Amino acid sequence: MIIKGIERMDTYEIALETVIVLILIIYFFYLRFKQVDEQYLYQNPHFWLMTGMLVYLGFTYFFNILVNYVDNEVIKNYYHYSYIGDIIKNVLFTVALLQIPRRITAEGHTRSFNAPNLDLI
Repeated sequence: MIIKGIERMDTYEIALETVIVLILIIYFFYLRFKQVDEQYLYQNPHFWLMTGMLVYLGFTYFFNILVNYVDNEVIKNYYHYSYIGDIIKNVLFTVALLQIPRRITAEGHTRSFNAPNLDLI
């Protein structure tokens, strides 16, 4: 049994969770790039959500891991830089939310009755 002292954050669990989520995001991009579609990649809201998560995890990974091993003064001086990842993530999530209505209308047009226009007059 491992006995832990008092720490600021559970860094090992966060590191493992981040690595698993990063692997899943990379797998999502792998599957998406294998798929040939008439829709551009950036028109898919899932692309913007995954990119936002990727940016957020990339920015905050080392901040979260090193929080137990760095002095309080260093944390006070540099932890605000992790907010850059939060801001970029929120902007990309907003783009994803703006893409959802466009995708629904595009799917609605393809599901409609697709008969040729035979009106010759």
